[in-house]
Amino acid sequence: MLFRSPNLPMANTVDAKAIGLTSLAALSGGGAGSWGAGAGAALLAVTMNGSKGGGSDGGGGGSPVPAKISGKIFAGPVVSNGKGDLTVKAYDSTGKEIGFLAQANNDGSYSLNIDKTYKGVVLLKAFDIDTSNKNNPEHLDESTQANKTLPTLTASFYFDGLDAIVNITSLTMAAAIKAGFKADGTPDTQSPPSQTSVESANALMAKAFGLKDPLLSQEVIPTVDATGKTNPNANAYGVALDLLSHL
Repeated sequence: MLFRSPNLPMANTVDAKAIGLTSLAALSGGGAGSWGAGAGAALLAVTMNGSKGGGSDGGGGGSPVPAKISGKIFAGPVVSNGKGDLTVKAYDSTGKEIGFLAQANNDGSYSLNIDKTYKGVVLLKAFDIDTSNKNNPEHLDESTQANKTLPTLTASFYFDGLDAIVNITSLTMAAAIKAGFKADGTPDTQSPPSQTSVESANALMAKAFGLKDPLLSQEVIPTVDATGKTNPNANAYGVALDLLSHL
């Protein structure tokens, strides 16, 4: 499917699948032609098998002075918060819950607080807190054009005690896995995520898909709107997410 995207270094349109295969190939060192139906599994293998940087993430205690972490969730356009089911939680590099649970809004935006005295790796996890409820879809699946329950998505970053914008997408999840977190958001206990590993993984994913760095805070404009109508103003990030929805 072709999408007009004036922000991409191409003529007037962009082929989401073609640009994505090229990007995925760049991650593994292979050619675009080697990516087919198994591209999703290959991407996961790349993210899980890539090397992680060293370093520690520290920690701290003291009076709970909160910093604001905010952003939006994207897996295709978010169409509702599932009547309150769409939730974001924050964890440290050991898997301990930190900050306050946040209920996302109907447009996928969220905001939560983390104690400013904490310094270290943070894993944000967006998920449906009540998966038994299938009658309140939360996002438009670009590959099927159907409204579905949001899959678990994550994003990892180094928290320095300051307010931050962190969007949570399938691409930030791939980066979090590469950094040392599992698909469910739990850390690799043998090699816990560090400041170096999360920052390197986020930068790698941005570069592989031709996106700006930092990956986490840049604007996401999906290829379709909440009704499924093609968005002619989609940007490179939106095209990347469209590709991943088809894998």
